[in-house]
Amino acid sequence: QVVYVTLGGTAGERLLRETDLPIFTVEDRNSPYVPADVLDTFDPDVVLLDVLDCDGSLLKALKKSTDARLIVMDDTKAGLECADVAINAIVAQHGAYSTDGIQGALYEGPAYMILNSDVAKVVRRDGTKVDQARKILLSFGGTDTHNVTERMLDALNGVPDTFDIRVSLGPASEPSDHLE
Repeated sequence: QVVYVTLGGTAGERLLRETDLPIFTVEDRNSPYVPADVLDTFDPDVVLLDVLDCDGSLLKALKKSTDARLIVMDDTKAGLECADVAINAIVAQHGAYSTDGIQGALYEGPAYMILNSDVAKVVRRDGTKVDQARKILLSFGGTDTHNVTERMLDALNGVPDTFDIRVSLGPASEPSDHLE
């Protein structure tokens, strides 16, 4: 059994509520509150925490409340020290955190990004390989918390070649003036 933990009142929570996943929410990143009834009800094997850079008190409370393995996603602070597993698919690209003091397994980089299996199966209709891409699709998750889309567009603007660039914002992304 996996229990998913996320921030309450966010688009991420709304999207998760549309699934059959058992979830519970915390009020903010610094909340040490863990609803014991949720953990008792589900008796999880894994708690997956998607609360960007949450405070160590929440992680310590979770570790004390359950024997479940604790997995954090895109955490650059306490999660690296407290979790059994940290999956830093996006924040690893920024290189803005120290890996000193890591207690569990750390998986970094784009190889650990979530990719819809339908996208992974796509090949060109004629089956040929392309030597040089001319069309680029940018998509950085449901919320693009770190504004990777804007930074990637800025980087591509510095490339002398011409590309057909399409941007796909996730369902919880809020477009900025720069992206319009």
